[in-house]
Amino acid sequence: MSAPAVSCPTAGRALSRCARWWHNIWRRGGRGVASLEFAITAPVLLVLLGAGVDLGMLLRLQIVMASGLMNAVHYANLGGSSTTASALRSVMLDATGLNGMTVSVAGPGLYCPSSYPVVLTPLASGTTCPGATTTANSYVVITASYPYVPLMPGFSQLVATNVVQTANAMVQ
Repeated sequence: MSAPAVSCPTAGRALSRCARWWHNIWRRGGRGVASLEFAITAPVLLVLLGAGVDLGMLLRLQIVMASGLMNAVHYANLGGSSTTASALRSVMLDATGLNGMTVSVAGPGLYCPSSYPVVLTPLASGTTCPGATTTANSYVVITASYPYVPLMPGFSQLVATNVVQTANAMVQ
């Protein structure tokens, strides 16, 4: 907010009048500054708060899905090769309580694990692992995905909102 242009005299009584006028402008100019600053900063703070809440909810979803996968892997280890895909799917859905989650189960099948990070290579029965450094074992591969709907409209353009978790379980 700029003050109107005023030409002030350089000496005498008119100078004091001009100085009072500038003093009044200066004093009145401070009114409403706090509300203007709040109007400028409040939307920015609300967007940051909303993004923080969305990020926290997304991390919580990843933790819930990892916990459900851990329960399904534990169930597959205890059940052995008789574990069915539908049983693992229901364990995963019951452990997370997330409606709309897609769970796919591959196996049990014969796979050959590689070094870190572990990559499972499918094998035909009766064959050995290439390189003969590891032996083929029976594995179940569980993959779960859940579409997260963010609270903030533009958050889905910044972060991938389809949460996907995969786990490999050796069954015997």
